[in-house]
Amino acid sequence: MSDAATVPAEQTTQITVQGLTFDAPQPYKSGPVTLTEGEASALNQTLAENLRNNFAPQVKKAIEEYKKANSVAEDVEVGVDQLDHEALIEAFDKYADEYEFGIRRAGGGTRTPADPIGREAHRIASTKVREALKKKGLKLDSVSKEKMAEFIQAVLAKYPEIREEAKRRVESVQSVAFEDLAV
Repeated sequence: MSDAATVPAEQTTQITVQGLTFDAPQPYKSGPVTLTEGEASALNQTLAENLRNNFAPQVKKAIEEYKKANSVAEDVEVGVDQLDHEALIEAFDKYADEYEFGIRRAGGGTRTPADPIGREAHRIASTKVREALKKKGLKLDSVSKEKMAEFIQAVLAKYPEIREEAKRRVESVQSVAFEDLAV
């Protein structure tokens, strides 16, 4: 028996580049790991970019609120020294402390996470929220996207076993080898 038969197959995901589909490696798994300097640098850079991009709407909102409160015209630029920098720093620090890769919270919509386990956990929580709303006699379209997102996040926070079930489901599906399927 060759060594290749005993080595687990590397996980992949399909990506599209200029209309062509490729299998991209997915070598990272949760749990303790030692990163190379390049991996750590890439993750730190991605974290900083995600924090900047996701927090930008809060800064924009602070600028809009300042303009409204001070009767400043829309086309007038507000200097950062006119904003409550300390409050924004506090809000940013809180956001950064709570930030998790793959968990999309900015925007207030019901966008699902990018990672497969996060997506499945979101789907499970969404189903549970919808069932609870129906059970209470509420119509789904009477709940705003923002409120629905809050409900889903609350369910995920309260019931960590949903993420465990999502992980089990994703791993179960991923363990089925193409060769095992009678197609």
